[in-house]
This record gives sequence, C-alpha cells and structure tokens, in this order.
Amino acid sequence: MNHESKAFAELKSGQTHRDHRPSHDEEVFYRSLWKSGYWGAAEPNDDERSRLVAIVDLLKSCDLVEMPQILDLGCGRGWLSHALRGYGDVLGTDIVAASVERARELFPDLSFVRTDLQGLSRSHGTESFDLVVSSEVLEHVEADEKRDFMHAIHQLLRPGGYAIITTPRGELEPLWEESSDWKQPVEVWISESELDSLAVSVGFRVERRTRAHVYGITPLSRLFASRSFRLLVRILPVLENLTYASRIYQVVLLRRPENT
Repeated sequence: MNHESKAFAELKSGQTHRDHRPSHDEEVFYRSLWKSGYWGAAEPNDDERSRLVAIVDLLKSCDLVEMPQILDLGCGRGWLSHALRGYGDVLGTDIVAASVERARELFPDLSFVRTDLQGLSRSHGTESFDLVVSSEVLEHVEADEKRDFMHAIHQLLRPGGYAIITTPRGELEPLWEESSDWKQPVEVWISESELDSLAVSVGFRVERRTRAHVYGITPLSRLFASRSFRLLVRILPVLENLTYASRIYQVVLLRRPENT
C-alpha cells in the first residue's frame, strides 16, 4: 500500500478547497513582512533558529515511521518546511496568499498550498499525517476558535502521530506589550498550563515541553539577549540554562494515543 494517500498528492498539486480568507490588512501585513531582511530570507533568523533547535530536540523523542507524512501548518515563507524535509515528506500550508507565494519563491522544490483546516480535512481526510508542526500560529487564532484548531490537528494525525506546537507564553504577554508596540493582526496568547489543558481536552497526551528564544523585555532578559552574553554562551554552553525562565516561546510535543 502506498504510504502517500491520493488526497496528499492532490493537496501537493494545489487541488484544494479554500474557506478561510484573511482580511486585506492581513495580506498587506504579511506581504510587507516577507520583504524584510530579517523575516523574509530563506535562512531562519535568530528567533526562528532558536525555535528550530527546540523543535529538533523534541523530534528526537518521536517514534516516527520511515518517510513520515509531515504537515507544516501555517508555514509562512517556508523556512521550517525546508528544515523538516530531512525528516520526511513535507507539505506546507498557509491561509495567507502572500505567505504561500513567498514560500514558493524561496523553495520551489517543496510543496506549498494555500488552504485552511477545513480545506485540509475535506481534501485530505482524517488520520493522514504522522507529524504536524505548527510554529507561531496558535496565537493568531481567536480565543473561541483555539479548541477547534487543536481538535482539527488531532483529527489530521494518524493514531500514534505527533504534533509540535510553538507559541508565545501567555505568562509574558503583559511584559511584551509594555516593551513592544509591534503586533501582528491577531494576537491572542495562551499560557503553558492553558495549552496543556487545551491539548488534553481534545485527546492529546502531552509528551514533553521546552522553551525557546529570549527577547529583551525585562532587565534580566535584556542581559541574556545581549551580544556579549551570547558570545559567552558559545564559550560556556551551560550558561544557556540560565535563560530558561526568560524564554518567550513554549514548544510542546503532543501525541495522539494509538487507541483514539
């Protein structure tokens, strides 16, 4: 039996339904973002590289099949899809046209489709992926839609499949708002305990969690984010452990149990 389903092939070719349409302001925001040097390049920036290190660390705990079907949900400009290609057959999806266009420009040999979760469910069916990675997407889902979002990921996974979610820690949102006026069109952060409860409520088992990246939003985190401290960490990597409480992203490994 061919491990790649017919629906997966259809999605990769772009044959999909499209329900959710971002607002004009969202399209304009991301089209501009992907033109910037820091957020628009093929290589991950420091922020993204920190998340990637955490994701790869959690992947070591995953008992994946050979050449797993991987979904990069909310792929943006595609840097993470490109990084995940060494682990299996990757499909990147996003609801923002500007994001998919940029991903295809940067990584023309990878598969990117503009679609939402409803479109994925219809075109691809349930229990179709072995791994779903969704990095910096959950905070852009409205509060009353987050459970449906997580439930849809659970349904897209085969029994025994894994999900890796990265999203800002809601515990730090007040500090972030005090220190920065930069916000994306929808920003609804969720705490670590809230994410755990949400995941369990839709049937996931929380396997592991870690944190990533330090922003200078407190005096201590400004020290940890400084160039001098980062240089010192290169000499004494153990010092990285001191930054854990100040890291802004939660990175969690979830698993859909075999019997669900």
